[in-house]
Amino acid sequence: MNKKTFLITAKVVFVGIVLLVVVSCSQPEVSNDDKRAQSISNSIMCPICPGESIDQSQNALAVQMRSIVQKKIQDGFTDQEIKLYFAERYGEVVLLEPTRNGFNVFAWTIPLVALIIAAAAVAAALINMKKTKNFS
Repeated sequence: MNKKTFLITAKVVFVGIVLLVVVSCSQPEVSNDDKRAQSISNSIMCPICPGESIDQSQNALAVQMRSIVQKKIQDGFTDQEIKLYFAERYGEVVLLEPTRNGFNVFAWTIPLVALIIAAAAVAAALINMKKTKNFS
């Protein structure tokens, strides 16, 4: 391969790499409404598919629920109003994050209380181990 052919090949490869990088790095513009819709869809569970949000599920009901979310956003509903809409129709079990009132307060407080109790138990055990080690 002569020098001229090598330079042409190197330029073509370089341009190809640059184009590949530019194309792979460019992302389509996502509107705020689409971001909101995805965020809301991630926080509502599909009533038919256990453990899947309506954003993840491909079930026909989940697809319909996603379109309702889009419509409600276009109609000016707040995120909380949209979640309430689905909770009223399917029960609070469709909310992936339980509300912070009534009996659901326990779902928020019990993990924190358990963590505090566990930390206190570890601290007490370490103090007890240190005391018994000093007396040995």
